[in-house]
Amino acid sequence: MIAYFSSLILLTLMIFMFFSIRYTKDNMTENSEENSRMLVEQVNLNIQNYVEYMESISQVVINNRDMKEYLFGESNREVTANLIEQFQTLLKARKDIFNIAIIGYNGKYLINDGKSKLNPGAYLDRKEWYQEAKEAGTDIMISSSHVQNMVQGEYRWVVTLSRGITNPHTNKVEGILIIDMNYDLIKDLCESIRLGNKGYVYIVDKQGEIVYHPQQQLILSGVKQELLKEVLNGRSSIRSQNEYGEEKMYTPFLSPKTKWTLVGVVYTSELVKNDQAVRLMYFATASLLIVFTIIIAFVISNNIAKPI
Repeated sequence: MIAYFSSLILLTLMIFMFFSIRYTKDNMTENSEENSRMLVEQVNLNIQNYVEYMESISQVVINNRDMKEYLFGESNREVTANLIEQFQTLLKARKDIFNIAIIGYNGKYLINDGKSKLNPGAYLDRKEWYQEAKEAGTDIMISSSHVQNMVQGEYRWVVTLSRGITNPHTNKVEGILIIDMNYDLIKDLCESIRLGNKGYVYIVDKQGEIVYHPQQQLILSGVKQELLKEVLNGRSSIRSQNEYGEEKMYTPFLSPKTKWTLVGVVYTSELVKNDQAVRLMYFATASLLIVFTIIIAFVISNNIAKPI
């Protein structure tokens, strides 16, 4: 009778533990995914607010009559001085802006303080971000990260905001406004959150090109591999192993504003550590219950058998 009661209760306990551990594991994975998504959305919100502020700055420049007069009219010293003063005011107020430039398709241009020269070896027409900006017309375009060599003698990692400039005399887009934003600001926003001890956030544009990655140089040089195009259409988490056999969970989020895809990466090994702790807690509890079960089974069996 002791064996019967103990086996019955033990079987019930094992079934309960099996489903409890399975549910807990699934719940931990789901919570990790949701937490990662929330943190990635927060990074996106911060980046979106920053980009919107830069868009408002570009709107101020676009609406400047002196700017259009400089590119498409008979510019004079006063017009040039007013335009340079506006550029300098923006550059001094925003240390995260490296360059402000207006470039007309007629060959006229003005960069920063008016002393900066356009690098003839930059070949802007061959740059992908410049071609996309020209094709976009007056729409705002945000590039992926790149080395900006537009200014002679300067080579900086930037993210470029650009938009077309309309000639008021022809009502056609005949110039482009360029604002080079400090790449380190995007980096700081992505590194401001923690996804476990080894997790991280990276950003790809709509073509699957890297905007930001904590190991960007290694990936561009081919030393490391990363999911780039695979995350563009991902609505839920993706699991993948890296070259060292470590499994990672990717949680993508498409930003409707920038059209960038922000991806949160969590190492499943860190989830397994938590899972092992939960299993240990369950087994410790089960061991105590088994001992308690045997005692109860002995008492019940004794109370039934003794009178007989």
